[in-house]
Amino acid sequence: MKPRSWPLRSVCTALLFAAPFAVTFAQDGQRLPIGEFTATRFEKPPVIDGVASPGEWDRALTTSGMLAPFEHELQETVTVVSLGFDAQNLYFLVQCRRGNFEWKLWKFCRQNDDYNFGEPSIEIWVTPPAQVPETYQSIINTYPAVFDCKMIPTRGYTGMGWKGNWKIGVKETDTDFVIEASVPIKDFGPETIKNGDIWRFLLCRTCQGAKPRAQASWSITQGFAEIPSHPQVHLLDDSPVLQLTGVQTIFTGKYDFPVGVVAPRQTGAEVDVELRFQKAKTAGAGDRIEKQHVSLKAGERKVVTFAGDVTDWTPAGGDGVKRANFTVTGTKADGGLIFRQSFAYVISGWTPQTPVKPANEPAVQELAINAQYGPETNTLLVKADIFDLPTRAKAATASGASSR
Repeated sequence: MKPRSWPLRSVCTALLFAAPFAVTFAQDGQRLPIGEFTATRFEKPPVIDGVASPGEWDRALTTSGMLAPFEHELQETVTVVSLGFDAQNLYFLVQCRRGNFEWKLWKFCRQNDDYNFGEPSIEIWVTPPAQVPETYQSIINTYPAVFDCKMIPTRGYTGMGWKGNWKIGVKETDTDFVIEASVPIKDFGPETIKNGDIWRFLLCRTCQGAKPRAQASWSITQGFAEIPSHPQVHLLDDSPVLQLTGVQTIFTGKYDFPVGVVAPRQTGAEVDVELRFQKAKTAGAGDRIEKQHVSLKAGERKVVTFAGDVTDWTPAGGDGVKRANFTVTGTKADGGLIFRQSFAYVISGWTPQTPVKPANEPAVQELAINAQYGPETNTLLVKADIFDLPTRAKAATASGASSR
């Protein structure tokens, strides 16, 4: 059965009002700290083709790990997001390993301004600096089709007329898919980004079948339209940045986190990277702490790795599940923060697998036919959907009407 495709206004309203409705789902009324990041200006923009070519994203803010709302725990996925900008555009790269149940990347929506909860997608919320906070929501599936919406939550405003001038590239394999996208800065109000501007972004993914739920974001949140939970990103012309990957390894209890540290183009940098495992949501005396200092020449990039085993360290709750938190922080020699992100995790033993079509899954309808009869004109309209047809590339197009 095809999952329900929601009317446009219903989608915005559902996400907007998720926050007040969901407050009762918080386990203890506390949340991990909201992330804070630094991104630097690109000298050369990436080619938007769905391929992360060598060198294109080497200087981009990068992180991994999606947190489910309500449960406030890591989603069982592998999702790596990157962000950068230049004088004209914002740039996003989302590299996704297919979820263990994503044997097919469904593309129910094939036109803009439609949305379907049943298909894999990414979601980008952009919140520019403004006296009255406003946020812009864009959901991109692998077709790609884009659902756009503008909200001013403090005024109860939802605007369906806003459209981002997105350029999108998508590439798929049997195990992964990549969405690469750019959008003009002026679509969000400002003509350009000045050195030191602070914008907020919420980067999200919908992964069908993932636990604890299909939708998750890079920040603790009760609802994606909750602007205060959109992490601040400091947008600088030239600055050190961090690139955290491998977050999904924590599910096994044996973590392996590569962290790329990138120096400014013009000067060297001294950066301290800290990994802190904590049983509470905030730092405490019993935390397990690892630190690495990185010295960089101008334009240099180094990778340091944090690896170890927290299986025995992680406490078990009343349900027998081992769960705790960790925070990755990057600071400059002067103490300036360039990266902070916190995660709540469970040791579930989850690992990424190549998705396989279930034995009881109905066959994919390779040629879907829809027929409608117009009695007033005595016309029969027949539509054929050939998207899943193996010989689609060889199929000819045809149109016409027949009456008798």
